[in-house]
Amino acid sequence: MRSTSFDLTLFRLRARSGRRAATLAMLAALFSGPAPGAAVQQKFNDWSVACAPVNEKGGGEVCQMSQVTIDKKTGKALAGMKILRVPGQAKPIIHVGVPLGVLLPPGLLLKIDDAKESMRIPFLMCGNGCLAVAELPNDAINGFKQGQKVKISFLDGARHQITHELSLSGFSAAFSEISKKH
Repeated sequence: MRSTSFDLTLFRLRARSGRRAATLAMLAALFSGPAPGAAVQQKFNDWSVACAPVNEKGGGEVCQMSQVTIDKKTGKALAGMKILRVPGQAKPIIHVGVPLGVLLPPGLLLKIDDAKESMRIPFLMCGNGCLAVAELPNDAINGFKQGQKVKISFLDGARHQITHELSLSGFSAAFSEISKKH
């Protein structure tokens, strides 16, 4: 498994081009690496953290933590998760990306370790992959901090369940880092 972060300069687009353009750009960049001029990046075990100014005139920083699981045979991204702290937004935002070919109406499920409960997140859109977005509630954050792994489950077009796991090693430290300015 390999982790990477996405291009934080996408949030600069939000200020200039509106929400739709920013959403499309975020989806396109979900599995990409950091931009050449991206802000400080740190590694917390399996999580990458990066922060960048919202725009050139100030307005705070957008900070994110991210992890992507890669198929060792093909080198393709299987699933990715990022958690963002955005100025003016009280709760963190979670983005989960999966490849195309998913059944959209059920959304996807996040399950920490072998917990009985899971968090359902609706898919927002599909482009280069499918993106599920939601505000991250405090109970989910606490579960991530205490857990070992998070399972990302969704249905493919044939209604077969697909599950990928991400490590939660380093989650607490990474979340603390992205929350410092919020």
